Amino acid sequence: MSSSATEGPVGQLLAESFTALAREQPALHSRMCTQLAGRRLEVCVGTERFHLAFTADRARVEPVGPEADALLLTGRNVIGDVLDARLSLTHAVLTDALEVMGTLPSLMALHEGLVTYVHGAVRCPSFPSLLSRLRAVCREDVPSAHSTAR
Repeated sequence: MSSSATEGPVGQLLAESFTALAREQPALHSRMCTQLAGRRLEVCVGTERFHLAFTADRARVEPVGPEADALLLTGRNVIGDVLDARLSLTHAVLTDALEVMGTLPSLMALHEGLVTYVHGAVRCPSFPSLLSRLRAVCREDVPSAHSTAR
């Protein structure tokens, strides 16, 4: 089961996606939660800041939280560019458009959890609508240098 409590649009959409994943792909939601159990991630998307917390059966988005195992910093425009393949995730990390800081074990667990999340997301009927809404949120920001530099 998943729940949310955040005020920003990216955090809200992520919380909705955890709920959809739990409902529509429970085995992959369970695997993701198991892979990330006990991990905490602080996410900063532009001015929006929230925390992700995982237990063995639950993924939560929270407006605040204790010190996280890892920190992710990026902008909505970068998320939009990665979603629409104008920027690869690798290039975003290598150019610091997306920064992820944490211990190697935490980063490895987050990578595994992200891969499982994406495997579930592509199989969930609710995700195309969530993705459209996320794209709309990401377009609200000023276009990134990556959008025009290719």
